[in-house]
Amino acid sequence: PLLPAGNRSSHQLCPWVSAFRANKDIEYELFASPFNAKVENGKYASRFPHVEKLFGSAGKYPDVIDLWPETAVVAVNPPFSDAYLESVVDKNLERILGRFNKVHMFIPVREAPWRSQLRRLTGASFVQQFWDKN
Repeated sequence: PLLPAGNRSSHQLCPWVSAFRANKDIEYELFASPFNAKVENGKYASRFPHVEKLFGSAGKYPDVIDLWPETAVVAVNPPFSDAYLESVVDKNLERILGRFNKVHMFIPVREAPWRSQLRRLTGASFVQQFWDKN
């Protein structure tokens, strides 16, 4: 792997593919690239939209949050780095949940300053065990 286990995203840990198959209603992806985007329509936000626009990137996180329709079903699958997780959970979670019709979020639930923010996810289901196949 290119990144240490604590910083890998679920794209590298692989539950994303099976979760995506189960949730075909997902229309947009925050945090993807031309190499790992799963939505068939190619509507994803990327880290380098100035380059990846040629391959379908809709723009950069968090800017695209306000560009996508409120009726959208969005997958949020950030890299598992502390900086990205803090940005998503601590700074933008309310904005994401308030903006979109439905949100599928893939993040590790681990000890971190932002963990208490997850209590706001009423009705959410959490994976209790997860294995890294590496």
